[in-house]
Amino acid sequence: MVSRNFRFLIDQKRLEEVVKVVYEAMLAKEGIFSLDHKTFLPQWNLPKELEFDPQKDETVDPLTAANYLWTCAFFERLSQSRVIMRNSKKVWDSQDRWIFYPKKVVEKDMLKVDEVLSSGFQFGLKGKNEESPAMRFWYNSSKLVSEYDGDPRQIVQGNSVDEARRRLMEFKGIGSGIANLYIIYLLDRKIAFPENPEDILFKVDVHKGRIPLNTNSILPENGEVHRENISRALEQAYLLACVNQGIDPSLTDASLWIIGSELCARQDYHSCSNCPLVDKYCVSNVAEDQRTGRFVVYDKSGKRIETRKNIGQGTLEFDC
Repeated sequence: MVSRNFRFLIDQKRLEEVVKVVYEAMLAKEGIFSLDHKTFLPQWNLPKELEFDPQKDETVDPLTAANYLWTCAFFERLSQSRVIMRNSKKVWDSQDRWIFYPKKVVEKDMLKVDEVLSSGFQFGLKGKNEESPAMRFWYNSSKLVSEYDGDPRQIVQGNSVDEARRRLMEFKGIGSGIANLYIIYLLDRKIAFPENPEDILFKVDVHKGRIPLNTNSILPENGEVHRENISRALEQAYLLACVNQGIDPSLTDASLWIIGSELCARQDYHSCSNCPLVDKYCVSNVAEDQRTGRFVVYDKSGKRIETRKNIGQGTLEFDC
C-alpha cells in the first residue's frame, strides 16, 4: 500500500496578513461582522438567569456558568455550535437542568444520563473502541467532583495554559482543540484566568483549518493535507501571528471561526461579498472529506479544487 504524503509548508507572513485583515474587519464591524460577533458564540449565549441585564463580561453566577459551558464543550466534537446553543438552552429550561451540575449527574442512573444526552442534546457520537457518550459524560462528572469539587474553574484558574490544557485533556472526549476552546470560554467571560492568558491557543477546527488552505497560507506538498497534522501546526502558527501582529488571540480565534462557519461553510460565492478575504487573499474554497479527515486542495491533474457554487457570476450584496 502506497503511503500518503501529507507534508506541507506554512507561509507565516501570508497567514499573518490573513489573520490581521479578518481581525480588523471584526473591529470595524464590516461585512459578516456587521452583526455582533457575540451572537455566534456559546460563551456569550448563556441562559438569561446567568446574565446581567444589560449583559456584562462577568456572569451572575460564575460557577454555574462554568459548569454550563463545561457541558456545552462536551458536545463540540463534530457538532455545530448553533445546535449546541439551542439544545443546551432547551435542556436548561426543562426538568433535566441537573445535567449541568456534576454533583447531581453522579447521583443519576446511567440510563437517565443517556436519555438526556440523546433526546435533549441529540448527541450520540461514539468513536471506534470508545465508550458511550453517557459513560464518558458520567466519568467526566465523577472526575470533576472527586478532583475539583465539581468546579471546572479550578482546572484553569492560576495555572499556566499548558497545565490547564494538560488537565483538561485528562477528561474523556476532550482533545487539544476543546481544551483550548474551554479556556477561551472562561477567559472571555472573566470566569477563570490562566497565569499567562496571552499564550492561549486556538481551537483549530475544520473552519480555522480551511481558511489557510483557501488563502494559500498553507502549501501542501502533494495536493492534500490531513486536518490533524495542520491543526497541531496551526495552533502555534496562529499564536505566533497574534503575538507578531499585537492582536487579541481570543477575538482573533472568534473572527476566523465566524468567517469559516458562516461564510466558507455555505460554499456559495454569493456569500463571499461579506468576507474581507475575498478580493485579495482567497484563492478557492476547499472542503474536508469527513470520512478521511483530508483536505484535498488540488485534483489529480493539478487543478485547484473549488467547491463554491455560482463562482464567476459576481457577488451580491445582502444583509447578514
